[in-house]
Amino acid sequence: MRAIYFLCRSFFIAATCGFFSVEYVDAESRHGISMYGEPALPPDFVSLPYANPDAPKGGAVVFGNIGAFDSLNPFIRKGNPPWQLRFLGYESLMGRSWDEAFTLYGLLAESVETPEDRSWVEFTLRPEARFSDGSPVTVADVIWSYETLGTIGHLRYLNKQLDSIERTGERTVRLTFNTDNRELALSVGLRPILKKAQWDGVDFTASGLDNPPIGSSPYVISDFESNRYLTLTRNPDYWGKDLPLRRGIHNFDEIKIEFYGDQTALFEAFKGGALSAVREFNAEQWDRYYDFPAVQRGDIVKSEIPHQRPTGMTGFVMNTRHPIFADWRVREAMITAFNFEYINEAINGGIQKRIPSYFSNSQLGMKPGPATGLVGEFLAPYSAVLLPGTVDGYTYPVGDGTARNRANIRKARALLEDAGWTVEDGILKDADGAPFEFTVLLPQTDAFMQGNAGKIIDIYAQALERLGISMRIDTVDNAQLEERKATYDFDMTTYRRAMSLSPGNEQYLYFGSEGVDAPGTRNLMGANNPAIDGLINTMLTAPDQQDFVAATRALDRVLTAGRYVIPVWQFDVGRIAHIEEMKYPELLPIYGDLLGFMPDVWWYQTDWFAAQIPGQMNTRKLRIQGPGTALVLPGIMGIMTGTLSGGNVGLALFLPNAGATGSALYGLITTLGPPIQVRISTRRWAWPFGCEARLKHQRQLRIAFRSWIWCALLMRGDLGSAPPIVSQLCSGARRSGTGTGWPPGTQSVTLKTRLARMLYAGHPRAPARHCNAKHSPWQTQMRARRRRAIASGAWRDDLSLPLIQRFRDDRWCVVPKTCPYSQGRWRIQSNRTREHKPRIQTRYGAFNVP
Repeated sequence: MRAIYFLCRSFFIAATCGFFSVEYVDAESRHGISMYGEPALPPDFVSLPYANPDAPKGGAVVFGNIGAFDSLNPFIRKGNPPWQLRFLGYESLMGRSWDEAFTLYGLLAESVETPEDRSWVEFTLRPEARFSDGSPVTVADVIWSYETLGTIGHLRYLNKQLDSIERTGERTVRLTFNTDNRELALSVGLRPILKKAQWDGVDFTASGLDNPPIGSSPYVISDFESNRYLTLTRNPDYWGKDLPLRRGIHNFDEIKIEFYGDQTALFEAFKGGALSAVREFNAEQWDRYYDFPAVQRGDIVKSEIPHQRPTGMTGFVMNTRHPIFADWRVREAMITAFNFEYINEAINGGIQKRIPSYFSNSQLGMKPGPATGLVGEFLAPYSAVLLPGTVDGYTYPVGDGTARNRANIRKARALLEDAGWTVEDGILKDADGAPFEFTVLLPQTDAFMQGNAGKIIDIYAQALERLGISMRIDTVDNAQLEERKATYDFDMTTYRRAMSLSPGNEQYLYFGSEGVDAPGTRNLMGANNPAIDGLINTMLTAPDQQDFVAATRALDRVLTAGRYVIPVWQFDVGRIAHIEEMKYPELLPIYGDLLGFMPDVWWYQTDWFAAQIPGQMNTRKLRIQGPGTALVLPGIMGIMTGTLSGGNVGLALFLPNAGATGSALYGLITTLGPPIQVRISTRRWAWPFGCEARLKHQRQLRIAFRSWIWCALLMRGDLGSAPPIVSQLCSGARRSGTGTGWPPGTQSVTLKTRLARMLYAGHPRAPARHCNAKHSPWQTQMRARRRRAIASGAWRDDLSLPLIQRFRDDRWCVVPKTCPYSQGRWRIQSNRTREHKPRIQTRYGAFNVP
């Protein structure tokens, strides 16, 4: 019998291996894992679909945060670190594609393996994976990171569903789960991996500013000052720069985060050129306040980023742990008294819609009307604990849009009476005579509502006063706010909960009943409903996409009908105002402007011509336009004589009817000049200075001046170092006066003096006497431009570039502002419907340019 047993067993094993050999190999070498189905990208994918693999590297950007920071360890419960740090400074075994609902691809791990039931998952580390200090990422680091963060780290990293973690090979580690939960195999792949050796003999929980954890990401902390700024610098030796998941990602050389006291200060800093980009959440402010001069000139670009993710929930959350909000009828009365239509008109001009549910704007959101099909089946076991409206359908009350909102106030009063509250002498009291009083906790700077939380509450307080309710406002700094939220020490406070297209275990942290008593969870409302816990479990154990969607829709009904939050408006599109040099790909991820978008897939590009020469993105390039050979030649010769001889130069010549002249110029440049990339266009323009409507949407730097400006710009008045032909041309321009574009009355002034007065007037290093005002807006703007140019490597101290402008308007071109000669500006104008002849406007009058 024993021999027969082994014979049968051997046959079965051989047959099984032969039948499943292909599937087994695929599991061993699986490059990604998806919540349901297969990853959208093949094993040999080049880059993420929403990233530009040819994006240039370089540049420096500055972002603004509200509040302060006192820690550089984002993985412990103590302290308040910059929120961007854990996303930019650290990596995990797998990386996420934000163009799929929930799919991960190998990052620190080169492959992932999991069985059909996903009871365990095994990762194989890449042998080339390194921490920022050059040491290899090992299995020991992975195990230590999971065990440490899962026990003494932040609550988001708790390991309650992890049964064991063990080494299964030199570069493999296996995690086994104690819960039937399909998402765990993915969520554990997103845990940050830290260096174990750094913490030998050191208390991980006591770290702060003095010992930030070492990570493996492209960015490292290079400089900081507590509560003021943090600088992250791209590591040139980053180990994973050639990974498909990293191509076109993390392109900026430097990311600086500066901290401001409130949103107003941050916005003013952005207007003044101190910040590179801001996000705007208010549609009316987006239209009203983003029309300052930098936007009009095109130095600041307004970009709108659509998305397909759920709305999440934003508003004011009521703490049901406190008896005053324990009754759902009271919470319904509070929502009914909230005059959203009037508030939305006052704050947003009525543009933004109200949030209808937690998962709205996606296929996961509840459908209007009664629950049917699988949704109804999933809700049925909890019928005894479901609040009214859950099964039949619940929608938030709608006001009449007037300031008094009488109908809704009457409904709210009736609900409060049903809950046992009555008005006595104008004060709402319960059966024991205790008045209805509560405190709303507000941050000094609310990022969720862009500084409008106080305005909203002031309007809301007037409505509650008519109901006999007394509301106090307690405004605290961000540190106090987080501390009081962690201990649930509030009656009502601001609330923002973003939702994913693939919600998972975080839902327990957001709404699970364990968070009612345990401090530090995100269950701010104190939700304690077995239907919520049960539906989250049903969602996580769903065998297919159909059951998953139905379970999430059922959960959405329970949460919405719970009346925990007074919702405000949804953010259906991302609004980003940014400097013109910041670019992003045309193909947008389905998550839109969320994690993984800005700054991850953005890049810094200073001019149009840089995009035309792949592989030479960091060299200096100019695009030159001129009406003819005689006007462009001085500039060409100036370049060739050394002003830009330190690197390759990209040169685009736009010469009307160039023909043989263009060919001759090309030969001259390539024969005498340094390495130059040349492109010649013989296109006819509407008028010679090239401010052409067909070009204005290309966001490119242009130079469109006469020969005297070429001489001044490129030679800086130092004629001694110029070749004879340049000296002759510049001298000729000086002698000929207005005939070649010089302002009247300047013939007797030397070229170098003219440069000091005309060019350096706008230069950030210019003496104040050369301008009308000591701290003119033009100087402020140029200082900001110079800082950005220096950071991007595009500035040369031996070349003055204050005159390079970006011409967005096809009617006129702006030359230096605040110059003594121009009383504010030089303007080259054209009447395109008649003469098509440019004119120069100065304080001395206007004259034609021949």
